[in-house]
Amino acid sequence: MLIRIVILEDIKAHCDRITSVLNSWAENAGHNLHIKCFNNPIAIDESEISKYDCIISDVKMPGQDGISFAREIRKVNLSVPIIFISDYVEYALSGYEVNALRFLNKNDPNFTEKLYECMDFTAKTVESNIQKGYTVINGGEHISLMFRDILYIEARNHTITFFTPKIALTERKTISALVAELPEQFCQCSRSHIVNVQHIVRFSSDSIKLRSGDEVPLTKTFAAELMKRYAKYH
Repeated sequence: MLIRIVILEDIKAHCDRITSVLNSWAENAGHNLHIKCFNNPIAIDESEISKYDCIISDVKMPGQDGISFAREIRKVNLSVPIIFISDYVEYALSGYEVNALRFLNKNDPNFTEKLYECMDFTAKTVESNIQKGYTVINGGEHISLMFRDILYIEARNHTITFFTPKIALTERKTISALVAELPEQFCQCSRSHIVNVQHIVRFSSDSIKLRSGDEVPLTKTFAAELMKRYAKYH
């Protein structure tokens, strides 16, 4: 599972240490991480925050402190896990104001284990968010597909086919009706195809390559929106 993390830390050595611990946790837990580091909150475009599954922040930084930044985040996102890492332990109680997951002391001898615990919780949060799916009505039978398992969707003669790594299921429906029912990680890439952008490995001017090895067409009409969605999830 891919977990996207943003780290706010103005001291590079501390950022490198946190990144090392996170990568060690991911290797042990079997997850993939996309980590981006910033040396102060002002450097982050607010529209970027929605891309991340977890925010790890120092408290004292140039420009804006971590607590104030977290207050701004909570105005638009109530659920993203926020982890404060700082040696200014007097700010620990302030973490409750913004419903922080944890306040970790940089000098805690059990720092690694505690950050591991935070990431275990974060992984469960991400997992619950992507467990939602779509129910295919196939010959009177209702079959549930997890959104994360759908690679792409193809429309032919008012029939929709859902392709997953293991099976392909069909349903009588138009592609325009289906688009309105899917979350934003699904993007139409041609008149008859919808792709799950989380599975994209690369794309060219006229085709998309998926991790499964499948290729789907890409037409100019849908290219700009596809690139926008792709950037959000990678």
